[in-house]
Amino acid sequence: MSIRRAPAHGSSGSSRDKTTPATRLSEEPEIHERKKTMTTNYRVPLAMLIFSLLFISQGAHAATWSSSASACVPSDGSVGKYDFEDATLKFSANSTGEILVRCHITNPFDDTDSAPIWNTLTVGYQDPDAHEQAYQVEAKLIRVNKGTGVVSVITPRFDSNASTAPNTVSPVSGFVKFTHNYNFTTYAYYITLDLHRSDSLKNPAVWFVKLSVTD
Repeated sequence: MSIRRAPAHGSSGSSRDKTTPATRLSEEPEIHERKKTMTTNYRVPLAMLIFSLLFISQGAHAATWSSSASACVPSDGSVGKYDFEDATLKFSANSTGEILVRCHITNPFDDTDSAPIWNTLTVGYQDPDAHEQAYQVEAKLIRVNKGTGVVSVITPRFDSNASTAPNTVSPVSGFVKFTHNYNFTTYAYYITLDLHRSDSLKNPAVWFVKLSVTD
């Protein structure tokens, strides 16, 4: 006859979990705290990523477009009447009347559905008689419908003879503000820089134009 030996004192005699209910209860708050910490650790980088993307998006929509006057294309009527001196457009010799260049505007968000939100047109120029009428510098933002060819001016335009322009004969930067919803899918955009003079005693000039976002 075989005799069964009783398990040693303190031994369960099986491979079952030796954790008592009291021990499991004491560990639950610690496990909960670890899960909470892990969740928080994930949330912080995610929040930072979202903020960064929003910041980049806002900055991109506020991107500036600019061009020197000498990088623009003179009109046929300006041939023989204009000079480029470095970045500056001005009249040549004794020429009078009008000279004009066109500056093509590119969409900084090509191949996307986004569009810039520019609301300020800035011009670097010199008007030798300030608000008087013998000399004048103008800048116009223009759009052309790609399907029909219809051209329209985005108003207001910049005019060195206007009362809102700087009243000075020195080189200066002036601007005009406007509201427009850009649509580069339907329209192409460009800026015209126009110089006028009724005599050759002095020479108006323009050297740069910019589209930007301002408050």
